[in-house]
Amino acid sequence: MRRSLTSEKGAALCISACLAQIEAGCAATLTTDDLEGPHELRIGLRRLRTALGLFRRAIDAPQTRELAEQAKWLGQEVGKTRDLEVVLFEIFEPALGDGSANRGGHPFLRACRTDADRERSRLRKLLAGSRARKFLIGLQDYVTHRGWLLPDDISQTERLAKPLGDLAAAALSDRWKKVTGKAKHLELLSVVQSHELRKELKKLRYSVEFLAPLYPARRVAPFLKRLKALQTAYGDWNDAAIARRVFEAMMVRDMSELGDLRPVADVMEDLQARAAEKIANAARLWGKLHSSGKPWA
Repeated sequence: MRRSLTSEKGAALCISACLAQIEAGCAATLTTDDLEGPHELRIGLRRLRTALGLFRRAIDAPQTRELAEQAKWLGQEVGKTRDLEVVLFEIFEPALGDGSANRGGHPFLRACRTDADRERSRLRKLLAGSRARKFLIGLQDYVTHRGWLLPDDISQTERLAKPLGDLAAAALSDRWKKVTGKAKHLELLSVVQSHELRKELKKLRYSVEFLAPLYPARRVAPFLKRLKALQTAYGDWNDAAIARRVFEAMMVRDMSELGDLRPVADVMEDLQARAAEKIANAARLWGKLHSSGKPWA
């Protein structure tokens, strides 16, 4: 990818990469129990929405906006499965499992596995359904037949032909402004505001990764490293919040199914403490990111 490339070509390359990731994640989810299936599918959908927004100056069109809405819907559905699997396999199972391959361990863990199996089945049915298939076919058609073209918009040709380097600088500046706006008074952010900042950090990261080839690696690498550190802090905080929701949702069951919950409570307490420590360090991480040289500036 070069700075002299047209904005349209840059958009097509990025969206095509997202399509490939989405298709691979969808296939893996449908045909295997690999945890990476839903993970890659959700990331691909998030990257797609980011790319459609990143290049909106060039490719804004009704079909573009419709694809973004459908990607948001599908991402939310995939997220229900992925969140539960993260809590089960990355948080509870390492702490409560028996280390064997017979799906043993704490009764609470076995109940979570039942829910996760049911959730994976639900997602597979949804991905095989008409709405998801229509979205994938529409995305493929959008890329193949330049679905962003607007025959009646005579100024679009100029926007599509604009050098990618020019569009990139403006688009990344916009993304950075949104992050800085969400990060004001970071120490005082509410749960909702912290969640919004976390989402903006992801969008900025994906945007920089898309356009990284346009800038010297010595400028991109330090910025991305600091951005990822801050994003990870908020990601761990979010994982703790999701685990809390799963834990509370399980409390409506027959308690005899769940066994002695003291070990589960210990896991939750440790998770919350580590997440709080990460968030307490967020202001320092934000300061380092804010003072970093911006690759596009």
